Amino acid sequence: MVILNPIKISLNQLNASFDNFNFALYPLNFELIFLCLHNFKTDPMENKPSTFTITLGYGVLIALALIVFALITYLVGANDSPWLVIVVGILIVGGIILAQINFRNKYLGGFMEYGKAFTIGFLTVLFLSILYAVYAYIFAKYIDPGAIEEQLAKAEQNMVSQGKSEEEIELGMKYASMFATPGLSAVGAFIMYTLFGTVVSLITSIFTKRENQGFNQPQV
Repeated sequence: MVILNPIKISLNQLNASFDNFNFALYPLNFELIFLCLHNFKTDPMENKPSTFTITLGYGVLIALALIVFALITYLVGANDSPWLVIVVGILIVGGIILAQINFRNKYLGGFMEYGKAFTIGFLTVLFLSILYAVYAYIFAKYIDPGAIEEQLAKAEQNMVSQGKSEEEIELGMKYASMFATPGLSAVGAFIMYTLFGTVVSLITSIFTKRENQGFNQPQV
């Protein structure tokens, strides 16, 4: 009597079945792989940009607008006009509002909580402040190195016109000269724009938020 090995038979049957199955699916392999890869690449959740990336783009655009405006006023000799502060403020406030509204409507389905609105505004301001600080350093260091000296001279003239004593003028100019460097000018620009933009973001978020009580907001 011949005793057959049941394990060996089962393995042979399994291999044969697998070969038949693989052979039957062989013409469809490339099509299945292509469809899987295509569905993976077109997944909207995978292609959705992060908050960091989106606010960086907004910050770059606003910073470029401020830099172009600053260069134009410098070239035409109007960089000391008092209305420049108003225009710069309008550009920053308008840029923050547009960033918050566009983010809300494009990525959050038209709804956005106050905290998210403030985050968008703050990150946008943070990036634009960094870029503008870099411009301020380049401007003071390479484009117009004498600009700082001119500002010091005007500050001294203002103190003279205000009737301050020589001791007060000397002391004031001493402290002003300590901070009159390209590096500290860049730091000052960064701090000034960041603080201003943070306050603006706190206020504009009140008006740009739109809470949805019925559904959860998309996470970005």
